[in-house]
Amino acid sequence: MTGKLTMRHVLRTLACGLAIAASVTTGQASPNSVVKAIINATGSTYQEGTVDGTVDGATGRLRVIPQFQCDTAAHKCSLLPAVMPGLGGDVTMAPGSTTVTLNNSGATAGGYGTPSAVPTLVVDAKGRVTSVTAAPISIGPQQVTGLAASATVDATDAGNITKGLIPGPRLDGVTIPHHYVGVNPVPLGAHPMGFYMNPAPTSADYGDFRFQRDETGMSGGTPGVVNTATNNLCYGGANVGSFLWCGLDVLHNNSKTGENVARYSQAYRDGTSPTWAFVADAEDNHNVNNPTSGLLGQEIDVLAAGTDNNLQRLGTDYVFGPPVNVAAPAGGWLPGVIAYGIRMNTRAGTSVGTAFRPNGNYNNAIIDCLGATVISSGCVWMKDGQSLIMSSNGASLFTYVDGAWQLRRNGTSQFSVDGTTGVATALGGFATPLFTPASSSAPCAPGRVADDASYHYVCTAANHWKRVALSDF
Repeated sequence: MTGKLTMRHVLRTLACGLAIAASVTTGQASPNSVVKAIINATGSTYQEGTVDGTVDGATGRLRVIPQFQCDTAAHKCSLLPAVMPGLGGDVTMAPGSTTVTLNNSGATAGGYGTPSAVPTLVVDAKGRVTSVTAAPISIGPQQVTGLAASATVDATDAGNITKGLIPGPRLDGVTIPHHYVGVNPVPLGAHPMGFYMNPAPTSADYGDFRFQRDETGMSGGTPGVVNTATNNLCYGGANVGSFLWCGLDVLHNNSKTGENVARYSQAYRDGTSPTWAFVADAEDNHNVNNPTSGLLGQEIDVLAAGTDNNLQRLGTDYVFGPPVNVAAPAGGWLPGVIAYGIRMNTRAGTSVGTAFRPNGNYNNAIIDCLGATVISSGCVWMKDGQSLIMSSNGASLFTYVDGAWQLRRNGTSQFSVDGTTGVATALGGFATPLFTPASSSAPCAPGRVADDASYHYVCTAANHWKRVALSDF
């Protein structure tokens, strides 16, 4: 038979032992409807056949008719395990299986997010994550409130740093604009950057700002290419009116002991190549005659007031001796000889107008050899043909030429002393003041001569004069 029966009716009918050889069908759309059931009669036992499932229209739940096995003789029915129908769509389950499998949403399995990136999710209308990607963390200072002003600038740019202490590694690769000093954007003349010294250093190698390079184990390099630990490269503008000093060392010394130096240069020749402790190179690139501004290789200013009887203020002090900053070899240092205290050279095509020219006022002498011990030569060493200029215009010279010392004027010898015989010659003769010895036994040294209006006197022995009369001619 057919009709609209609920499962309760089916169970009640089976329990009463009624023979049912038909199907029970209910509607598919209305709420609380049940699925179609086909029951076949086999002997005295009735067993339900295929079971389909539908969805409750009100609750959305899947409703399933269970299977039964009934014994009409014993007037009883047993409930068989339910058989779930197959599922499709977003989930998959085979008919009769109890395992539900979710279909892939499109997102790749794995971990997402790092200390520098966050995952970005895409969610569809059903709430499924369909895509996951990693996006770098990027938050601008304008997107965060409550930050200090220092947190909104790029601290890796020295132009943005206005104060404070900077660790040395932070200065690597820093380029400072030409019109700034240090890392503080202030005009020239200020002092924005400071290095502060330990007031009582105990190490000989102490330094506030130190560069150390060790190339003892290196090789190669291009001859003529400068290899420098520090390099100050400055360019002066044509319209800049201020002074341009590429380097400045200032020392304010208030100590009472020690050696206090504004700039000290040391060079140790541990190998055999030429070595300089200091080089000043000034080049005039204008290629013009008679320039109107100075070009100085070096200027030394010593400014003081008051007398200096103890000879403590020096413009330049040269000290020559054996090494003092390294240990002496076994047996001590060899006797040291320094070839020249000061040597001047000129390159081809260049001459020096005056090698040494003092200006100003000097109390004692321009050249003082009083403290020198000359072993084999004199205070001033000149070769044959060289002269001492004795006048402002260069007309009078004291020179050694042709084997004789000569006093020349305008190229003509006025007085000379033969370097071999010692004979003196005067171009205009000799003139001495008139003098009359008191007696023939007056004090005198042999060879002394004297004249008066009547006699010519000669000292022929110690304290013994002789004379001859003078007459007109």
